[in-house]
Amino acid sequence: MLPREIRSLMPDKGELLLLTAESGSLSSLFNLKAEICQLASQFFNYPARCIPIDSQFLLLAVDFSIPADEECGNAKKRADKFVERLKNMYHLPFRGTSSSMPAPEQLLPTVQAMKLSLSDTPPEPSENKQEIKNLDSANGKVRFVCEYISTHYQENLSLEALAEISYLHPDYLSRIFKKETGMNLNRYIKTFRLNQACRQLETTQQKITAISASVGYQNCAYFIRSFTEHFGISPEKYRQQHNQFSGGKSL
Repeated sequence: MLPREIRSLMPDKGELLLLTAESGSLSSLFNLKAEICQLASQFFNYPARCIPIDSQFLLLAVDFSIPADEECGNAKKRADKFVERLKNMYHLPFRGTSSSMPAPEQLLPTVQAMKLSLSDTPPEPSENKQEIKNLDSANGKVRFVCEYISTHYQENLSLEALAEISYLHPDYLSRIFKKETGMNLNRYIKTFRLNQACRQLETTQQKITAISASVGYQNCAYFIRSFTEHFGISPEKYRQQHNQFSGGKSL
């Protein structure tokens, strides 16, 4: 199942351009999403769209139907030129790779292969094929969802949203997630968020309300109740026992 956003933007022909950056600059890449989309639309003369593929990448669907000029050359050179322009504008270590627009059923393996080509230590070609195969397996899908949760736990996650970004039917994702991890998806997300809250309670003096929001709970009272039910102790008492710098009010 393809995400609705990607299905709606895929032209009949064109190029996919995948962007990433070094780990220390990834937040800048995502913060510049709107600007990059606007620049891509102007540069390629086509209404480009930027889609978060996972925790590290943005995907642009670009139509290269306009004739190539002498300066830009073919489609790949145009993509390289656009990435170079971004690097020069923002002075950030952006990297990119492009691919011809695949058939809809080939979108996932194409994007996965592009992601592998941008990895800091790409494996040998034979290993690439095995890695793509593994990503398509149930275990690979669950690992992808777990990695996505680990970097998006602050957001409003749902079974439907996670199924869409992993190209799966929600019922199927629910089944394989329980089989591979031993717990249902909602419980996994809850446990991950509460463990992140523990780390903040141990190492920071942020208010409980701020920690609640930072781990994906918009209702602080619900966060406190969930934390207490899960660990058998309130967030405030947990902080008093585990944070040597605790003291004073924290709500």
